[in-house]
Amino acid sequence: MTPDLDDLILTLDRLHDVLGERPALWRTTTGIEVTQAIQHSRSREHLTDPADRAPDNAATLVAYKAAIVRAYVRPPIGKSTGDAVGGTLLVERQDGIFGAYSTVTTLAPWLWPTVTPIDDAYATERGTLLRSLTFRIPPEQFVGILRLTLRLDTGETRSARVTASLTQTLRVRIIPVSYAGWSTATPTPANPGMALNLPAPTLADAQTTAALAFRMMPVQQTGSFASTPTLPWTRPLDDARTKPGACTTNWNALLTSLAATRVADGNRADVVSYGLLPTGMPVNVPGCGVGGLGSARWATP
Repeated sequence: MTPDLDDLILTLDRLHDVLGERPALWRTTTGIEVTQAIQHSRSREHLTDPADRAPDNAATLVAYKAAIVRAYVRPPIGKSTGDAVGGTLLVERQDGIFGAYSTVTTLAPWLWPTVTPIDDAYATERGTLLRSLTFRIPPEQFVGILRLTLRLDTGETRSARVTASLTQTLRVRIIPVSYAGWSTATPTPANPGMALNLPAPTLADAQTTAALAFRMMPVQQTGSFASTPTLPWTRPLDDARTKPGACTTNWNALLTSLAATRVADGNRADVVSYGLLPTGMPVNVPGCGVGGLGSARWATP
């Protein structure tokens, strides 16, 4: 029978965590995860496709963007729980690839001062924010080759080394859409519809809508926004999908007009073009896109 190498590697990883730098009886920290939205952490324990797995903290980190550090703490070997424990996080930056480290800052826990170690399942531990000792590194300090050293109140230490050098900026070219048309494409006696006249969203509306994208995408915390001339639209977008999972006929017509506007704007490769609709515009599909061009209503704060 051929041995399962993934299981073997997982076993060795766990053995390394148990042995660590201290006797097994006192070994409590099981990992440090550094994330800005999504990250690899013990991926062999939850990703079934080996092609999706990667070493801890392998997802690219962005410079000058706040990072969250989660320190996972388990009770001593043979116990199901332990006493609440706190600690600090020492942040150091390396001078070049082989240079010395210098102290950037020492952080106290961000949301709560302690964590109670529990010997629970991986999914529960990682899926519950309260199950880790959490630190926040400010954006101005998160750049370069960093060594992060967790120091628990028990005296135990654990370090992780990460690099934050990516400096991508999200550049958005908004196509603002105004709407003058009926409130529904499918009137009924109970809902005959009414005429709407909605102005196009503004650049400030676009920045509000993009707030979630800035937190989740590998880009810096601030971006660049510009807009094309307004595209006037008159057809409601709450008509039926053309097929399951597809856009509607009216949505497809709008996307065609948005694509033409993008071409007229120069069809620039250095920006993301996005059609931004008024918040009260009737829609059936929350948003649609084609050929790298997306569109949806703007998000209110």
